[in-house]
Amino acid sequence: MEWISSTDTIETPALIYDENKLWCSLDAALLARDKAGSKLLYAVKAASPIFILDRLAPHLDGFSVSSLFEAKLVRGRFPDVEVHFTSPGIRDAEVHGLGRLCQFVAVNSRSQVHRYATEFACVSSFGVRVNTRISHVDDERYNPCRPGSKLGIPLEELPKVMAESPVPPEGLHFHTNSDSTDFGELLTNVEALLGAVPNGCRFKWVNLGGGYLFGDDSATPLVTACAMIRERLGATVYLEPGAGLIRAAGFLVASVLDIFDVDGRNIAVLDTTVNHIPEVLEFDYKPEVYGTTDNGIFAYDLVGSTCLAGDVFGTYRLPEPLDVGDRVVFEEVGAYALAKAHRFNGVNLPTVGYMDSSGRYEIQKTFDYADYSRYWESDEALPV
Repeated sequence: MEWISSTDTIETPALIYDENKLWCSLDAALLARDKAGSKLLYAVKAASPIFILDRLAPHLDGFSVSSLFEAKLVRGRFPDVEVHFTSPGIRDAEVHGLGRLCQFVAVNSRSQVHRYATEFACVSSFGVRVNTRISHVDDERYNPCRPGSKLGIPLEELPKVMAESPVPPEGLHFHTNSDSTDFGELLTNVEALLGAVPNGCRFKWVNLGGGYLFGDDSATPLVTACAMIRERLGATVYLEPGAGLIRAAGFLVASVLDIFDVDGRNIAVLDTTVNHIPEVLEFDYKPEVYGTTDNGIFAYDLVGSTCLAGDVFGTYRLPEPLDVGDRVVFEEVGAYALAKAHRFNGVNLPTVGYMDSSGRYEIQKTFDYADYSRYWESDEALPV
């Protein structure tokens, strides 16, 4: 990633996806998929730029979506690809469209089973999302299996829901983790799921969800889990990572606008904002910054340029002092940044770019005042 040290010519702020990093993440996921004999989907909620979807699509077995808009985006671009859908919120008026666009649908609750199973089953492979009640996520804000979770049918209710469903479900879906590299945790959930499924039941598919990162850890538990599902249920197994494919590939490049001292702290104001990486505020996430070190002599509070007092990325230590105009590069922000970014204070969204394997930078998407103005105008806007 030699380009990171020579970003002076890049107009900022810019969210840049690095091709080499993208392929590295994808290769790790494909290796795990092939070892496990499963299929691999990409959860487009993590990041939906078309240029990213275009590059991932040839290597995937499909996409997973969580809304009608995501389904339309994927189906419009890839008419022949598999599309899988689940969401805790389904509008009656959208059921027909979702069924037409998505070959696989997992409803989220007992209520949705009774209201939508028959209609979905007429056009899609109908399944149910299950809450296994098992999670290894410490932060309850990320925990799909926390007490009172809105996400899925509690595991102990599954046999009854299956028995009373208007049509037999063909698939099962669960998602129980966040940013884990330990597939042993996944195996624990699969064992619990199989223990709750009535003997003799067979399914066409089981979706193990996302929340796992494909690193250097052993894939043996994943292989075992998929084999158990195929043997016991006869089902095709799907994985649907989002962040696991895209997070490491994304870099937010910003420029220093101002530096000053307050109460003995060096404040460096950037031309970006935590609103470009909303999980900084939502989940107390502190992104890594290229070139920082625990032993750095120069400490700076890196802050955003909005009026929000909490628009702060954190304190970072550098081996060299910062100057106005210097570039600051946040690493591993490819997931959820663009999907959640907004224009508080009228601060523009970052340019979206792609750095190919040869180091050539290509701008993919820019935003300007016209985009901002359109967002706030009524349908019959007055002249500005």
